[in-house]
Amino acid sequence: MGVEKLFSNGKSIVLLNSNDRRIGIVLLKAGEDVGFHGEGVFEEKLYVLRGRGKAVIGNSEKDFGEGEIVHINSCKHNVINCGNDILIYVYDCIVKH
Repeated sequence: MGVEKLFSNGKSIVLLNSNDRRIGIVLLKAGEDVGFHGEGVFEEKLYVLRGRGKAVIGNSEKDFGEGEIVHINSCKHNVINCGNDILIYVYDCIVKH
């Protein structure tokens, strides 16, 4: 058994990484983003635990906040912390085969 301090080694923690699914937690400081990603992802949901952010999906942008779920279908996307506080969310990805 072990105990790990959350986010001690960076801005994300992978909780599950299997052939068909990825789950993790992301912490972004004000102004940070995760970078465009999404290759090989069929569907992704973001469960927002704290803060405010913006999802850039294709040519559109969607603001979101604490207590909301962001649904992202198969496309490249980015997540940006556009608030003044930290943004923490859980991601749940279904991977394409």
